[in-house]
Amino acid sequence: MSSFSRRAAAAALLVAVCVGSAVVGAVVGSSAVRAADKPAFDAARELADKITAQTKGASGAPKADSGDELPKVDPCSLLSAGEVRKFYPKAAAGVRERTREKYGIVACTWDHPAGTLVTQVTLGAKPGSAGEEARGIAFGFVDPLKPGAGKSIRYEAIAGVGDEAVAVVEKQDEKQGILSPAAYLYTQRGDRQLAIIAVDLARGDRVSALRTLQDIGKAAAARL
Repeated sequence: MSSFSRRAAAAALLVAVCVGSAVVGAVVGSSAVRAADKPAFDAARELADKITAQTKGASGAPKADSGDELPKVDPCSLLSAGEVRKFYPKAAAGVRERTREKYGIVACTWDHPAGTLVTQVTLGAKPGSAGEEARGIAFGFVDPLKPGAGKSIRYEAIAGVGDEAVAVVEKQDEKQGILSPAAYLYTQRGDRQLAIIAVDLARGDRVSALRTLQDIGKAAAARL
């Protein structure tokens, strides 16, 4: 599987956590999108299709596609109940999210009153992968029709988390082409890559949100 396909699947999960299929459905439903930018439309359509499959209640434990080995780590074990509830006191227990396993992604979700905390792990990380994936996931929330929209996203190098780490925290700003709030961190240890997604953090103070992502990422990356 290509790295783009994995980024698309990861972005689909991020969009589903953010706003469900509404934003992507609105973007890809326009004939103007198809006429103006077919590659962007095709990418968005792929994301929407994956989101639709998830929201229809896909379940079970599908096997990864041929050649896509699953990480041998339980994503729900990367954070203890105490660590999760330090930031989300009313969080439910972690639940394995299996609909991405056919893309080589293992994930866990913790629902809480403000939203959902997600950990997801893939294999195949190389030096620089954290930054590459942090940029790739922006397909899930940047307006493909707005020229230069991605330039407004700030990618922050985060110290002390895994081998390297990059985080993004942005509020929804349609004037800048940011269709929904985004808050996530990508890090890696060896060939394992970890994403922490906590969209609710984008609604508060950005500095505090980055610190929270750093703390959560540091705890989870230590168990990769």
